[in-house]
Amino acid sequence: RSALTTTWVLYSGGKITALQKGAKALAKQAQESAQVTKETQTLALIQIYFGQQLAQKVLALRENLLLGMQEHLDNATKLEKNGMLAKAQRLQAQVAYDSARRAREAASYDLEKMQIALQNLLGLSAYIKTSTPIFIGPDIAGKKDDFMNFALNHNPRLAAISSLGEAA
Repeated sequence: RSALTTTWVLYSGGKITALQKGAKALAKQAQESAQVTKETQTLALIQIYFGQQLAQKVLALRENLLLGMQEHLDNATKLEKNGMLAKAQRLQAQVAYDSARRAREAASYDLEKMQIALQNLLGLSAYIKTSTPIFIGPDIAGKKDDFMNFALNHNPRLAAISSLGEAA
């Protein structure tokens, strides 16, 4: 002989409604956390992508500076050989050249770091040549109050914190 007994709760004192609201708040918090992760990755991509472009420009500037310092050192060496320049002054030109060479090497290293970071972030096996130009909008500054209101209303981190409060 088998028996089956069931119970149907007619009134639970609002426990079911509270659990449903809590579950909705936790789901909203999970969505906001996913949005935070997405925005963090997007920001990292933007920083590295345009950072690579800036590093390329810095390297070009450093190479031009190095060429100028090489020419300056060559001229100083010629003047020293002809007796028109003191050794100390030629050494100053040498120091300037060496400093420019070190700055160029540092710029080259920075560019390589950016290339590797972008390659790793995108999961590729080859360097990427960036082509999108760096942009600055005409109203980049805008009004402080407008920016603050927009940030407060659209920030997923703040929304996630708010939904945690709702879950409590």
